[in-house]
Amino acid sequence: MKKQDSYDYYVGIDCAQNKHDFAMKNNQDKFLIKKGHFSNTLQGYEKFLNTVLSKCLDKDKILFGMEVTGIYGTNLYERLKSDGYHVVMIFPDSVKNYRDYKRLNKTDKIDSACIAELLLNGDAQIVHAEKKRIC
Repeated sequence: MKKQDSYDYYVGIDCAQNKHDFAMKNNQDKFLIKKGHFSNTLQGYEKFLNTVLSKCLDKDKILFGMEVTGIYGTNLYERLKSDGYHVVMIFPDSVKNYRDYKRLNKTDKIDSACIAELLLNGDAQIVHAEKKRIC
């Protein structure tokens, strides 16, 4: 994926069964949120969006990215898309390779930060929801 200059904010989300971790960076490579999390519920989703939108009200300037891992992120992906947000799914190998390159441990918080950085740098391998490569 090439870096998309039309975005000013990049939100990486690591999905799990009961909660999702997220991190948010701006296009100046600064973390606005380094260790956020929300429950995998409608109330959690609303809290998450309110937190993200407190940093940027223009949803066209935000790119959300999440790892393709099981079914835990499917509802979140579909909800973000249906609410008009820009969201992509990323191959897990992209995240693992980046984390290994930076010699970081494997945690959900670290993975969400890595996803945000991959989006910002344009280094994420993106897939369709149907899991086909598009970049």
